[in-house]
Amino acid sequence: MKRKLITLSAMTLAGTFALGQTQASAVETFWHGQFRINSYFQNASKDSTFGPGDDVQASRLRFRPTLDFKFDSGVKAHIQLNIGHINSNITNARTDNAGNPAVGLRHGYISAPIPNYTDWTLTAGIVPMSDKFGDTLFSGDWDYNPLVYMLTGKVADIDIRAAHGNLSEGSEQQITSNAVDDLDQWFFDADTKMGLGASFYALNDNRKSGPAYLGTPTQNTQDYIGVRYTGKAQTIDYNAFAVYNWGKRQVAASGSNPTERKNSGFAVKAEAKVPVGTAKIGVLGVYASGDKDFQDATKDKSSSFITPMSVVGTTGYWGYTGKLNVQGPTDTGIDTHFVNIDGGGANSSNNLGAGIATLQANMSFPIMPKLDGYLAAGLFTHAAKPTATADKKYIGTDLYAQVKYMLWDNLNLEAGIDYAALGKGHPSTISTGESKNVTLLFSRLQLEF
Repeated sequence: MKRKLITLSAMTLAGTFALGQTQASAVETFWHGQFRINSYFQNASKDSTFGPGDDVQASRLRFRPTLDFKFDSGVKAHIQLNIGHINSNITNARTDNAGNPAVGLRHGYISAPIPNYTDWTLTAGIVPMSDKFGDTLFSGDWDYNPLVYMLTGKVADIDIRAAHGNLSEGSEQQITSNAVDDLDQWFFDADTKMGLGASFYALNDNRKSGPAYLGTPTQNTQDYIGVRYTGKAQTIDYNAFAVYNWGKRQVAASGSNPTERKNSGFAVKAEAKVPVGTAKIGVLGVYASGDKDFQDATKDKSSSFITPMSVVGTTGYWGYTGKLNVQGPTDTGIDTHFVNIDGGGANSSNNLGAGIATLQANMSFPIMPKLDGYLAAGLFTHAAKPTATADKKYIGTDLYAQVKYMLWDNLNLEAGIDYAALGKGHPSTISTGESKNVTLLFSRLQLEF
């Protein structure tokens, strides 16, 4: 019997090998990723209201190993893990700051050309998705990674992206004919070689326990349609967009009886980048409409622009500064003062729906071989007066400076300082009617391979 089992096993292995020889396709693998250590010290002005809560000092690790596969058929597979924000690394780095496993799947997907239509590709999985409006609405760099089916290709010279994604699957046990519990989004983008593009996005939020400021139950829908243009005039690079947003949400105005409230608004952006000698200067302006009564349960309409990021609870690298917006070296542990273009923020959404008006400038320049500098400044206000303060629109002023030293081609050390003067319209000061100043010193050692 033992001999028969050995013979049968050998035959099975031989058959499997022969089958593999005839059916297997060649595959290329590409191992790459990102390794970083962020260190920072942050100090906030002391007063009776704020105390030492914003005074922090820490170092944090983030490691994102990535593996890509490419088959000769054109099929591809991608996986990226996220190891970081660890809580205890005395013996093993096992959990994050919330006690969850420190190793997680950031994104992973497969893609394949469509037979007989090789200009078109189907992608399925957890995919980083960014808008086509400068990451002002949603950003894959900031973990906007829905589970999607995505189709990309060309119609004549027009690039097309169409997708549907689940951002939150909810509880399957609650999905009945009368009670859904999910959060999904539709994506459609078209871009021409001339720099002109247009998009339509639809966000449907049917979660039973969404953000409190969106109402309970949430049942929030937001739609977006916009156009954009990217061009160049001599040495000046420029881009601009205009987006219109409309939606509705249900709010429990009295008891558990929800009432429908509608919102509609617009956002516009203009940006130019100009070389001056060896430096490059950028100027950015963004305006998103707001309404002080967006969160007033007695009102059934508002003129507020609301982003998908605020519904989901993320932000993006859409600006130039490091606190009221976020740059790479400032996005670990102390990224708690940012604002989205709809006025929503990290700590509180008291001023969600108040919109934004911001003017920013930056300059990047070489200092010496392997050493570059970067300076940025931004002024941020609300487009409308937030209800909670009634008369304060000023969010704050943000000043940012950093240097970047290239130790090797793929290993960099960045260090700098950010000073943010937060006004009485900032999310973390709006409930107290006071101002505060925040000073941040930071560094980042980063290997990209």
